[in-house]
Amino acid sequence: MSGEPKYGDWGLNEWKKYRAKVASYVERHKASLERVQKSPALQGESWRAGMVRHYENLISEKERELLEVGTIIDNLLSQPSEGAAVR
Repeated sequence: MSGEPKYGDWGLNEWKKYRAKVASYVERHKASLERVQKSPALQGESWRAGMVRHYENLISEKERELLEVGTIIDNLLSQPSEGAAVR
């Protein structure tokens, strides 16, 4: 997650918005991969194979990022909220 905020810089809502954005990227990359796989190899089979690898790598990277963000959200949810009464 290079260039993204460090853990703790954002609140729960910001992380949830970011997770939705990353999930949207995953869906777009999967749609692009599907189009490349179904398209005729007009630029050649090696081009298509390269594009398939490219989209598979992007999807894998973003899915890992989704897991990381999910862990951050889980950690935020498990922390006691600020200002909560301590018993």
